[in-house]
Amino acid sequence: MGTPKWLRCLPLIAVLVIAVVSRPHPAAGAPEDPKTAWNKIYDTPAYVFGEEPIPFLVDYLPLVPRGRVLELAMGEGRNAVYLAEQGFKVTGVDISEVAAEKCKRLAAQRKVEVEVVVADLRDYQIPANTYDVITNFYFPQPDLIPKIKAALKPGGFFMYEQWRPYQGGHGLPGGSTGGGSGANVYQYSDLGRDELLSQFRDYRIHIYREAILNHAMTSGPGRGVLMSEVMSLIAQKPFN
Repeated sequence: MGTPKWLRCLPLIAVLVIAVVSRPHPAAGAPEDPKTAWNKIYDTPAYVFGEEPIPFLVDYLPLVPRGRVLELAMGEGRNAVYLAEQGFKVTGVDISEVAAEKCKRLAAQRKVEVEVVVADLRDYQIPANTYDVITNFYFPQPDLIPKIKAALKPGGFFMYEQWRPYQGGHGLPGGSTGGGSGANVYQYSDLGRDELLSQFRDYRIHIYREAILNHAMTSGPGRGVLMSEVMSLIAQKPFN
């Protein structure tokens, strides 16, 4: 087996993988209406975070069985569309109508289907015992975790990756909205390893890692390549 893509291309990375099983920062001056703010961020011809899925999803998707998947805070749909290309039945949820339309456009270009739901995740009711896989990437909202656990079928998988403040001096600039209280693309989770793993102590942990990654943004705030710390997890719900 070759070296994973994220390890080959990153200049500095610390990885911890173990086979066992957010409290966001408050926003400073964040817009009162997150829907309007996110629409403004995504209102550009280019895809703000690009059209390709995140490397974590690509590298570890083989661990996950095909089935029905829920992509939370899907943005412009790069991950949702990729999941549909891999044979999943995909529902993507985002607060931004602009992002939702861009997801539909990308899905049409790739000739796949994605069910798109425009909703605020602070209010969205996730149906219980419904999904084989749920993903939550780069949108830290602590109260989603119990909802996610209830929405997974027995044996279902949760895939998680969140930014953390980078301490190396060249990380993601700006404040954090934390859990959807506003719209800033740099949304940090300060959940520690033990705190995160304790949320899934009743689950089987397939992957846990902490890493320093380079993230490329093609347009919008922070355009360019930015270094950040991430925390990543794949956890499986018990069958009984």
